[in-house]
Amino acid sequence: RHASPDDRLPLLLSPMLRYLRRAPEVFEAARLSPDWFALTRAYVGAGGHFPMRVRLNADLRVTLEDRSETAVLWNLAASHCYRIEPSYRTIVDAGANIGLFALLACRTAPEANIWCIEPFPPTYERLLRHLRENGVENRI
Repeated sequence: RHASPDDRLPLLLSPMLRYLRRAPEVFEAARLSPDWFALTRAYVGAGGHFPMRVRLNADLRVTLEDRSETAVLWNLAASHCYRIEPSYRTIVDAGANIGLFALLACRTAPEANIWCIEPFPPTYERLLRHLRENGVENRI
């Protein structure tokens, strides 16, 4: 038996409905980045070319090498999986990776002392590059 178009409709809509509950995250991404559309497409696996250069807020720039880094950025910036209060005075980013959390924390908590720990040398080099490119290498 072949499925009629009416029978296939739930199957076609199911992936879209799964993402519908995440619409506020898309709006947050649009608020945070002029590159929100490319970022959203890369995050949901609907495209994206890597490395991807992404602008955040008005003045942050990061380079994402693959979809997993896109997911980390999405979870930090659009989903707000870690809350950063402007009143924080000390932030330790253990396992800082390429510095995405530290960069966001730098802008959200401007008075905080931010310490990054990243043990893997190639990743540490990317972390330093992001800090230098964003002019915060003396702050973090």
